[in-house]
Amino acid sequence: MFVCKSCGITKPEKEYRVHKRGYRIGKCRACEREYQREFYANGGEKTRERKRIFMAKKRAENPDLVRAKRNTYHAANREARTAKMRAYYARRFFWGKAIKLRGDGRASAADLSKLWKAQRGCCALTGRRLDRSAQLDHKIPRARGGIDVLSNLQWLCEEANLAKRDLTDAEFIALCGDVMRWIGERIAQVEAITASERSMERAAA
Repeated sequence: MFVCKSCGITKPEKEYRVHKRGYRIGKCRACEREYQREFYANGGEKTRERKRIFMAKKRAENPDLVRAKRNTYHAANREARTAKMRAYYARRFFWGKAIKLRGDGRASAADLSKLWKAQRGCCALTGRRLDRSAQLDHKIPRARGGIDVLSNLQWLCEEANLAKRDLTDAEFIALCGDVMRWIGERIAQVEAITASERSMERAAA
């Protein structure tokens, strides 16, 4: 048991962090966290800059060791890291979409935001109101040579994008036309059969 130098409460040894040089920190973990938050909130720019320089030096000296430590940390904290990244992507919607684009002249997050506004937040094919489930579609699909430039992109609702898949806009619209025409013909046939049956029933009566 040790007495915290900050709060004065006696706490077990596990409540105190051990410094990398081997000695025990005088403040308990809770008090140390509070101290660090206050320190950075009041301006820890010099410390942050010093840490950035130090870490850049370490990465340059032994990149393999740094990469191995990072991979070990990610493997041990996979669920927490995944949840953190999902929350980060959710907060930065356009950035999350832009980061997945590739190639020269690819659209930026600002470009995707402008495209959203140009479409007035509506699906380019259905006119439905878009939300955070909206997907970025290629007018000429990647599978058919389409690239990630702004002129080849459009925002679609999830259902429309899943139905369109690797079709161009013209091909998808033609497919929808065929579906509607076929359904119309089937409805007309059913209505004709129903009308014929009713007339026969009336004649029999």
